[in-house]
Amino acid sequence: MHISRSHSSNHVHYHEDPNLTKIEYGDHYESGFMNRKKLKANIEYTTPHGHVYRTDNKGRIKEVYAEDLSLQDGGRNSYAQRTVGRKDRLPDDDGGHLIARAFGGSKDIDNLVPQSKYINRPFKDNGQWYNMEQDWRSTIEKGGTIKNIKMEIRYDDVSHRPLKFEVSYEQDDKKVK
Repeated sequence: MHISRSHSSNHVHYHEDPNLTKIEYGDHYESGFMNRKKLKANIEYTTPHGHVYRTDNKGRIKEVYAEDLSLQDGGRNSYAQRTVGRKDRLPDDDGGHLIARAFGGSKDIDNLVPQSKYINRPFKDNGQWYNMEQDWRSTIEKGGTIKNIKMEIRYDDVSHRPLKFEVSYEQDDKKVK
């Protein structure tokens, strides 16, 4: 699994995608195998906190947009975190929040993907996702801003476990490299 982060002072421009159906938040789920909740395919939904998500033709989250982040608490759903990705999960995977619950990210499968614990948690030589979230938290706690977040999640043809995350955002309206 690879994470690519870029910082820029250019706005992340959200563009409508005519190939996706906009769905009201709450209507973005359908029943899957054994009546388990899953995301609908080829849709776009916006959370109550204004985070925009898009799914691909397999119902996998492929893009996330957030205008800005603030500290909030989205709570946890331990069951969803343990089971997201099901058969595609690896033994060391977490249910990783795309937008952390600390920033109002949903606690359900509409904001979770299988993610290596070595990316999602603090580890000496890894923990890239964790470190990014901590950097965002620290910036906001100090009165700074994290804006124009765009996440692109890449998969192989069949798996629900991401291969790669590409994240871009603005930090304090400054270009950071």
